[in-house]
Amino acid sequence: MSRTVSPEILDSLEPDDPRAIRNRREINRLNRMMGNHQWLLNSLQELVPEGSQIIDLGAGDITFYEHIKGQPILYSALDRVKPGPSIPQGMQWITCNIESFEGWEAYNVITANLFLHQLTDEALGKLGSIWNKTADIMIFNEPLRHPFHRMIAPAFLKFGGYGLVTQHDGLVSIEAGFRGGELPGLLGLGENWKIEEHQTLRGSYRMIATRK
Repeated sequence: MSRTVSPEILDSLEPDDPRAIRNRREINRLNRMMGNHQWLLNSLQELVPEGSQIIDLGAGDITFYEHIKGQPILYSALDRVKPGPSIPQGMQWITCNIESFEGWEAYNVITANLFLHQLTDEALGKLGSIWNKTADIMIFNEPLRHPFHRMIAPAFLKFGGYGLVTQHDGLVSIEAGFRGGELPGLLGLGENWKIEEHQTLRGSYRMIATRK
């Protein structure tokens, strides 16, 4: 399977559209099933020094923040949509398209969950050229692009009770996901980075990059 980036339905919906609300709820359900937020939390606790400045890309809502609040870190969320009214007081939310953001120097840790797969190879290369200069740690969880998951996903999502948006975007996400070695290469991470990659049976591709 070659990597193919296609539009997701969610990106065309207003945040308060019932289909978007359902999709976000279903994504949280998938995150729990796949153990994504717990893995991100464990990685942060293990690797990130106290007082680090973290920027979470494509945050979507405050679900991940609910898992990490109370940690000795400074957390900011970046997303193209504005936050909902339930955003905690004091939490920094940056409403911006990632390719237009210019404040990377303020953050030494970058995290993303089910977001980077939406970006083209070219966009990832441009971001990687910046992060190579500004970041010390990158922790990413993305869809695993594998024929097995592409084959079983339609039936799993349909008979699992997921909505049409999730069914469509789930397949698009797998087709735009990553295999071993791809994401570090697209980001241009060289010998000055220690790279750890993991693939799970439940369809997650996970990468941790720490500056040597």
